[in-house]
Amino acid sequence: MRNLSPAACGLLKMRLLTLPRLHGALHARMEKTVAPFTPAGWCAGVRRADGETAFAWGGEAIAGRTHAAQDTIFRVASISKVITAAAVLSLEREGKINLDADAGDVFGFPCGFTPRQLLTHTAALTDVAYNRAANAGEFPPLDALLAESRAPWKPGAKFRYSNLGAGAAGMLVENLSGEPFDEFVRRTFFLPHGIDASFHPQRIAAREKMANCYRVPGGALAYDAQQIAAQPLDETVDPPRHYNVPAGKLMISAPALLETLVRLADDFPSLYAPQGNAGRGLGMAITRGVFRRGKTAVGHQGVAYGAVCEAWLCPEDGAAAVFLTNGAKMRSTGALQHIGQNAVAALLDFAYE
Repeated sequence: MRNLSPAACGLLKMRLLTLPRLHGALHARMEKTVAPFTPAGWCAGVRRADGETAFAWGGEAIAGRTHAAQDTIFRVASISKVITAAAVLSLEREGKINLDADAGDVFGFPCGFTPRQLLTHTAALTDVAYNRAANAGEFPPLDALLAESRAPWKPGAKFRYSNLGAGAAGMLVENLSGEPFDEFVRRTFFLPHGIDASFHPQRIAAREKMANCYRVPGGALAYDAQQIAAQPLDETVDPPRHYNVPAGKLMISAPALLETLVRLADDFPSLYAPQGNAGRGLGMAITRGVFRRGKTAVGHQGVAYGAVCEAWLCPEDGAAAVFLTNGAKMRSTGALQHIGQNAVAALLDFAYE
């Protein structure tokens, strides 16, 4: 601190003294908020409008073995779709894709829907065949699965959430970049910022920090990240077969997700710009007054293998909240799980105090 002015030194000392209090106050609040849902393990992070951040955590990352921590790496399920959308937008910025052209121009077979419709879940795709393939662990070629998955209305006519659609959007990226989807994402969004995140546990450097996922109540193991990390990884470029990756497989820590959420919102405002009749952005939902009265929040919820995860940002002032669990009691009103809605509301309340 010898190169700083006396005033700057005073401010820095004040901040260093304040941060532990912020963390402690947030921890007490979040423990009380999430307790009724008995999460297996969790980490919460908040960014105030002034840029200050605080984190809290509790429970176990791996049952009976590893406690959750600030740097625990969680599988964040459908929050992955924000990254997928940003990857498509990065190619649009380079002039490599037209969001309003037929997606078949990239895939090489007629689709009848556009990349924009894939990213807003208005491509008239259902997930029935996709879910059947996922449960069987046998994925047919993308063109065959798309042919089985057409909804009985025209693309663009209405919103219907689709994991298959997000997977197809990711395969636009793999096709145009000529590299595996996860490799493109890591090279573009994570590695330049020193972030250890991946859509494959095999590519996580700090594997000891990865959390498994559990069903709550009961604690049954539902997703074993360590076991998957020990398996060989398919490193080929194969858009017809890899569409099961982009929709929900991202593993990332709460601090890294919070940082990435803020950066992507700054870099790609169309992620949360309302798109036509979808009432959504490109990869993000848009809410008003759901988490805090009078506040617009943009982001996504992820639910898979018992885990509930949230990532939301208030674009007017940059306040943001992430809440990651590896298993919690499921109870919802509408689209949002109660634990997620309550946690984000508590985090945003904290952000504005």
